[in-house]
Amino acid sequence: MKKFLCISLIVILYAILIIYFIFYKSNMNFVLLGNTTIITYKNNEIKEISYINKINKRLDYEEIKMHNGEDFEKYCISFFNFEGLINSKYYKDCYEEVELDSSLAYHGDININVAKNRQTSVMNNSDYTLINQALQTKNISGTASYFNKSTLDIDEDGVNESIYTINNYSNIEDDKFFNYVFLVESNGTIIDINYVQNNEETPGIYERNEFRWAADIDLDNNYEIILSTVKGDDSREEFLFYKYNGTSFNQVLEVE
Repeated sequence: MKKFLCISLIVILYAILIIYFIFYKSNMNFVLLGNTTIITYKNNEIKEISYINKINKRLDYEEIKMHNGEDFEKYCISFFNFEGLINSKYYKDCYEEVELDSSLAYHGDININVAKNRQTSVMNNSDYTLINQALQTKNISGTASYFNKSTLDIDEDGVNESIYTINNYSNIEDDKFFNYVFLVESNGTIIDINYVQNNEETPGIYERNEFRWAADIDLDNNYEIILSTVKGDDSREEFLFYKYNGTSFNQVLEVE
């Protein structure tokens, strides 16, 4: 009789754990940025922003919605450790493994709105003029060796803005090295988002910041500007968040 009661108790406890685990996973609301950052939500508000410092088995092979540049598609994700850094594998429709660059994905019943943007790495004459104007405000006379422009409507007023990411890290003859992310309004006004200047002699440790997405991460119906940041060739990708108030950008939503 005692043996039967013990077995019954173990079975009941095991069933409770399974039900709790299924319920817990089905009610997780989170956003994943790259391999490194997870944003969790409670009652449609951000609960925590943290780095993924170890493999979380609760998230392993979890179904997520991955942004493809236009919309969200179904993927599954799994994590693995490679040379001390957390990495991930993505499976489209939870079946076909695909390689992705920096990624934005969510899980749960939250609604993440991401601005559509058109990107180019081909600089035209207008871009060249705007970049020179922006660099003059920083007393930089050099030229950019890296260029990327995103065109999007970040304040949803029907008029597009452009976000530029430039740096001169490949210009080994320059004595000042910079990484600059800025916005150009439709009237040509230049507004800083992020600027760093590096004078070290080892370019491998330079800070590289780049625009990734305009997305409503805090669910307030306004986009946050999300930059990826890497401080050295072997460092993990992290993310910076900025809010646009119509005249300037303020850094918000820092990782805890």
